[in-house]
Amino acid sequence: MFWYVFCYRGHMSYAREVFANAPLAFVACEIRFPLAPKITGDGSLQSLTEVFVDTLPIPEVATFRSIPEMDALGDPERQLRFLNKERTTSVAVTRNSLVVETTDYVEWEYFKPLVLEAVRAVQESVRIVGAERVGLRYIDEIRVPDKITDVSGWTGWINNNVLSHLDPMPGYTPESFQTVIELSGPGGQIVVRYTALDGAGVVSGEPLKRRSQTTEGPFFVIDTDSYRDVPGTEMLSFSPEVLAPVLDELHEPVGAMFQNAITDKSRALFRGEL
Repeated sequence: MFWYVFCYRGHMSYAREVFANAPLAFVACEIRFPLAPKITGDGSLQSLTEVFVDTLPIPEVATFRSIPEMDALGDPERQLRFLNKERTTSVAVTRNSLVVETTDYVEWEYFKPLVLEAVRAVQESVRIVGAERVGLRYIDEIRVPDKITDVSGWTGWINNNVLSHLDPMPGYTPESFQTVIELSGPGGQIVVRYTALDGAGVVSGEPLKRRSQTTEGPFFVIDTDSYRDVPGTEMLSFSPEVLAPVLDELHEPVGAMFQNAITDKSRALFRGEL
């Protein structure tokens, strides 16, 4: 595994395109805040159920332990989750986080309003001191018609800049590939993981159903985490008005990272031309 740290300045330039057969398997937004014990209580469950009755009408309550290995110690934590009827989109609330997830992502213009609706609903349900961390995560699982027998088979589909370490020594064939890039810039940090894998996918079918079922086989993962940590006195106000521009800033480089990692051949595949 290789780890790089870069800095980016200003806006990333790329040609934005919505693909008919996009490989995007999962999108999430997580907002963390200081402990708010009442947020998972029955009062919040009732009020949030009423707010999401039209968009996410299925409420679920689950318990978990933050440290699974210590099952015998401490009280379990409660999680509230609200799902759509298709079980492809949800809002989950714990004592210190709000998470909006979907496996049926269309465009940012549709996902962002759902995040802000969830923020507003939580804000009206219980007092939140502020947002300590705001993050977006996009997971792409790329599958191609070629027969991939080893990771070098991704050449032509994935940009050579990403695959630059596939031929480290003459006579040796790479059996696995994983690269992690960490970038720091004016809007926050970005961590991108590139991994060549074999199997059914890294995104499971629980608690959200996958948009489409996959078969066992080679696939290439582009896992992008764009986030901003704002602890202590820098903490952001937990409100849609304050968080909306932050979300836009975090979203702006995500598409560029994806476009920079793929080739024109992949773009043709995602357009349905191959």
